[in-house]
Amino acid sequence: MFRRSLPRPRDAIQFLNLCRDAAHERGNDPIAEGDVIAATDKFSAWKLDDLATEYRVNHPYLESLYPMFENTGYIVMRQALETRFHARAEQLRQEFPDYADNLTPTGLISVLYGIGFLGVKRGNNVVYAGGPKAPPQPGEDEFHVHPCFRPALGSQGPVELTAYSPTRVGNHTRAATGSIASDVGLGVSRDVQLLNQVIQSCERLLRRLPRAALPESIGVEVHSQVSHVLGDARAVLEELRAGSAVDVSRHALAASGYFDRIAVQLSDHGFQPEPITRGFADEARLLVRAVGGAVGGGSGSSSSH
Repeated sequence: MFRRSLPRPRDAIQFLNLCRDAAHERGNDPIAEGDVIAATDKFSAWKLDDLATEYRVNHPYLESLYPMFENTGYIVMRQALETRFHARAEQLRQEFPDYADNLTPTGLISVLYGIGFLGVKRGNNVVYAGGPKAPPQPGEDEFHVHPCFRPALGSQGPVELTAYSPTRVGNHTRAATGSIASDVGLGVSRDVQLLNQVIQSCERLLRRLPRAALPESIGVEVHSQVSHVLGDARAVLEELRAGSAVDVSRHALAASGYFDRIAVQLSDHGFQPEPITRGFADEARLLVRAVGGAVGGGSGSSSSH
C-alpha cells in the first residue's frame, strides 16, 4: 500500500478509503485485488492533480512538466530529462517568466525531487525526499517517478519499450521438393541462412546485455524482448525445416525494424552514447543487408565484440 501513496498519513487514509469504496461498488467484502487496482488508478490521477494544486503558488509550472513523463517509462536518465526539457524550455520560460532562472534541468530535478515526484537511484536503492537524505548530487543520473504517479502518467514499466510482434506470411505446407530442398543437397537455403542470421544477431545482443550500462530493470526488459525475437526465429526455422511456407525476408525485416526501434527508444531514454544502443543499430543494419542478398558475405557487425 505504501508504495502506491506518498509517505504521509493522510495519503494512506485516502487510498484505503478509495479501496473500500471500490469494493463497495463491486459488492466485495473483504476488499479484493481488483478493488485495489481500481483504487490505484483513481488515486494516482487524483494525487497528480493534487500535487499541482498543492504547489501552485511556489511552482505554478508544475503541471506543464507532466507531459515530459507521460508514456515514457518510470526510469528517467538525466540526459533524457535534459533533452525533454530543452524541447519545451522556450515555451515554459515564456509562460512563466518570473521563474525563468529556475527553469533549468538541474533546477527541475531539485524541485521534482523535493516535492516527492522523483526519486534518485543511490546505490542499490531509490531514495525519495524526506528525512535527512541529501538531494540529488552531480553524477547521480538515474531518477524514478514515484510509484504513486505512474498509473496516471501511463508509465508503469521501467522503459517505454515496444513489445516484439513478429510478422509472418503464410503457414502452408510446401512439397518436399520445394525451395527447402536446398537445405539437404547443395547446402543450407537462403531462407535458413537468413533465419540463422537473425538468431546470431539475437545471441550477440544477449551476450552484450549483461555488460551494458543499463539500469537493471531496463536490462531485464530489453533481455526479455530480444529473447522473444530469438525464440520466434528459432520457431520459424523449425517450421521452415518442416516444410511450411514462411516469408522469411519479411520476418528478418521485422526483427531488423524492431532492433532499430529499440536503439531509438534507448537513445530517447538517455542511453544514446552506450555501446549497446549502437549494437542494436548495427544488428538492424546487418539484417537489412542480409535480406538484400549479403547473407554470409560479411564478418558480422561490430556489436559482436
